[in-house]
Amino acid sequence: MRILKYIGLFSFVVLTACSANKSKEPLSSAVFIDGSLNRTVKNDVTGSEINYKKLSIEKHGSNETPTGTMEAWAVIRNHTDFDQEIQVNAVFYNDDQVASSFEATPQRVFIKKNSSATFRQTSVEQDMKFYNIEINGAK
Repeated sequence: MRILKYIGLFSFVVLTACSANKSKEPLSSAVFIDGSLNRTVKNDVTGSEINYKKLSIEKHGSNETPTGTMEAWAVIRNHTDFDQEIQVNAVFYNDDQVASSFEATPQRVFIKKNSSATFRQTSVEQDMKFYNIEINGAK
């Protein structure tokens, strides 16, 4: 009976702590939608991981423009011996992490072999606080 009381008390404390944490994760990031552009596969024989990295994100960030809109950017590196064509899009979010009502058209980015290119996109609405850059293979 005493064990049940402690289990109940422990469960109550954990649930209270979890429900009290209402912090929002920041959305500002750059991600690969197409897994074939940057993936890791586990080698069943040796147990090690093999990285099939065609592209990587060197860095990303955002700037506020003089008009009050946000410009998101990402530097994308091509690790292959051939030119890459990709589609890149940025989704902008306000302070409450609600997506902008304006949906941008994905941009085609051409990256020469063993080099890098910079993607830039500006939000339509003002007072955007977060961004999410989505990198996809060309279609």
